[in-house]
Amino acid sequence: MKVTKKELSKTEVELTIELDSAEVQPFVEKAAKRISQEVSIKGFRKGKVPYDLLKQHVGEAAIYEEAFNDMVEDSYPKAVTQEKLQVVGRAKIDVEKVAPGNPIVYKATVPLMPKVVLGEYKKINARKQAVKMDEKKYERTLQDLRRMRAKEKLVTREAKEGDKILADFDVKVGGVPIEGGKGIKQEILIGDHRFIPGFEEQLVGMKKDEEKTFELQFPKEYKKDLAEKKAEFQVKVHDVYEIELPELNDALAKELNFETLTQLQEEIKANITRELEQAEQEKFELAVVKELIEKSNFDPIPDQLIDEESNKMMHELEHDVTKQNLKFDDYLAHIKKTKEDLKKDFHDKAEERIKAALVMREIAVVEKIIAESSEVDKEINDLKKMYEHVPDAAAEIESPQQRARMENVILHRKTIERLESFAK
Repeated sequence: MKVTKKELSKTEVELTIELDSAEVQPFVEKAAKRISQEVSIKGFRKGKVPYDLLKQHVGEAAIYEEAFNDMVEDSYPKAVTQEKLQVVGRAKIDVEKVAPGNPIVYKATVPLMPKVVLGEYKKINARKQAVKMDEKKYERTLQDLRRMRAKEKLVTREAKEGDKILADFDVKVGGVPIEGGKGIKQEILIGDHRFIPGFEEQLVGMKKDEEKTFELQFPKEYKKDLAEKKAEFQVKVHDVYEIELPELNDALAKELNFETLTQLQEEIKANITRELEQAEQEKFELAVVKELIEKSNFDPIPDQLIDEESNKMMHELEHDVTKQNLKFDDYLAHIKKTKEDLKKDFHDKAEERIKAALVMREIAVVEKIIAESSEVDKEINDLKKMYEHVPDAAAEIESPQQRARMENVILHRKTIERLESFAK
């Protein structure tokens, strides 16, 4: 294999790769065998057609074209290794010569891994804060557990704090219905504060079959298109239920599979603490990576790489939207943007994500941090145990792609741990 390298820019090189006849022949034979499985020639079984006869039937050029992709998949990685290139993203392949009896020649325009000059990464200013128990969340969790075992009694009196009502509501801004602003026989717990401020208070005093219209202003921190706007609410109550909550005692704890109320309370506090610590860890990691990006210098990021990351972000958003049982096209219409608009919006964030990955990778290299095979094996085995009752999951868990993902997860975790030791 002959490889000629031409530098196009700091972010791209062009490789001209030439394969001689001897290197080409095995791929041509495999391609011929694949094609012979698909064609019917009288007197021969599929897959057993002699090459010369197949060549007459389909044309030798077609066999070479079929073989070309396999040639590229085999030779391109070898060329990259030979030239010691740090590649990122997919190469653009252009055919130069694919003709029987001649060397195969193609060009690969290769996006290069941008170089990073690290700043003083051992002096981390970001700090991870100690977490404090969220007492409001703790009390709310206890209350939610009581509600899980609550009894409901249909009443004819006026609704009061703590009652549950079934109601229809319709919300309009400027006379126009808002998205998600209509409900039919919705359960509303007065005092639960799951609606905008003032809404549940307006329901106090209402009775079965009563209707009411009132105005409220959306909070400043509400989603942009509604923040601080006045809205008209039309509500009709169907039923009012009095909620009888069970006592908070050992009997309730036993119903929830705990021996005592104390054990239940300790478990709730432990879970809340874990959530708070996880949130603080994520906040710390974001702050560290942002600090490292600001301290470091980067070669220009290839446009192709930014484009690929923007597409990835688009798919992530689409996945999140469809998970909420919404159509992505409807979502785009609501925010009055096209996919191309979103990609432009994602540009800076995509570049930031790429820089984050580059700087973490560079620190791992400098600090000689690696994901040991035994560590990856353990993570894979833990996943297999988690999904042992899902037969279809086994193949994916043991796939090379999953192993590569797990290596990246371990590498990221160990690099963050090293950075955290510098912050201390």
